[in-house]
Amino acid sequence: MFKQAATYNHHTNIQEYTDTVTAYISKCVDDVTETKTITVRANQKPWLTGDVHRLLRARNAAFRAGDEAGLRTARANLSRGIKEAKRQYTGRIAHRFSDSRDTRSLWQGIQTITGYKPRPQVCDSDITLLNNLNDFFAHFEASNNTPAQKTPPPPNDQVLSLSPASTLDYDTTTVNTPPPAPLT
Repeated sequence: MFKQAATYNHHTNIQEYTDTVTAYISKCVDDVTETKTITVRANQKPWLTGDVHRLLRARNAAFRAGDEAGLRTARANLSRGIKEAKRQYTGRIAHRFSDSRDTRSLWQGIQTITGYKPRPQVCDSDITLLNNLNDFFAHFEASNNTPAQKTPPPPNDQVLSLSPASTLDYDTTTVNTPPPAPLT
């Protein structure tokens, strides 16, 4: 459908073709996804959840209202909420270390604890390298006039063939080994 729209006199305009496909993909993404605005602050702690923010707003409202008893209970609720949020955050980080076979999760936990953030990769906006690569590889396509041919296998070569019946004989038993002892 898109290729037909971008084809004139048996020549396909690749730029129009890619623009049309990209625009259609963007439209589909916009139709099925929901846009949500998230405010990220530079000093926001990872354990600050929506509940803690709600408790902060309640404490601030009690302070502005001048209600001493309400302020006292709001402060106590906020302290309890912060302790609970920190406990839950600690549990989430500790859970990353529970499975020693998942090294990706282990490294993510280490990076979270140490506060490691990789430097963002900077894309070089100079396109001369890209144009040089395109020219280099286009040279091979322009000088290659021979059509592609499939080479026949040698006469004594055996072709690998698998059937469902031949794979059923495979032994699928696993050896259960105990997990390693925890480090102390």
